[in-house]
Amino acid sequence: KAPSSHTHASSEITGLGTAAARNVGTGAGNVMEVGAFGLGASLSINPAITLQAQQPSGFGVATRGSAPMPSDAPWGTSSIAKIVYIGEPSWGTQVAFGYYANEVAFRNKPSDGDYYSWNNFIHTGNFPNASPTAAGGVKTRLAGTVLYMTSNGTNP
Repeated sequence: KAPSSHTHASSEITGLGTAAARNVGTGAGNVMEVGAFGLGASLSINPAITLQAQQPSGFGVATRGSAPMPSDAPWGTSSIAKIVYIGEPSWGTQVAFGYYANEVAFRNKPSDGDYYSWNNFIHTGNFPNASPTAAGGVKTRLAGTVLYMTSNGTNP
């Protein structure tokens, strides 16, 4: 025997949780549908144009799965990376994640000039003698000086 169809108001069904009683959409109080805002725009990297020239508006992620990379890529033109763009063409931030390397770098662009140089995040996987600290940071020795980096800027 085939099951019969019938309906109940959501208020009559227990255990649904609050999401079941929300509309799907992009308005206030709605549950976002798949792809409603995503993780920014999906972009591509053109190796013939600098990453600075490819700065989009808003937020986007670009991937280049094969070399070459643009001339201003953080680890050279033979590297492979994902680049996160945040901001506008006149100012912004780029964060690069190494595809096959344990590297993360970032740089910023002021509204009145070009991007600053790339800066690499230092962590236990890419810096000799680095070790985790109890405060959740990284401690390392550089030319006789002990450096500490923590998420809240304190010296553990």
